[in-house]
Amino acid sequence: MEAAAILTCPALIISGSRDMMTHPKAAAKLAAVVKNVRSVSLDGAGHALMAEQPDAVLDALRAFIA
Repeated sequence: MEAAAILTCPALIISGSRDMMTHPKAAAKLAAVVKNVRSVSLDGAGHALMAEQPDAVLDALRAFIA
């Protein structure tokens, strides 16, 4: 959390609403300390976001860099 708090560059956090390894509450806590953050939660996804919802991950990445 200390390292995340000093970030100044734009950051994207993509999380899964059903992630049991990095619980959505943990992702929200991380997002709360990053200054310039965009957070995306993929409904119904677990921890393997790119395998479970590759199109949604790609959409979030494209929107972030656009």
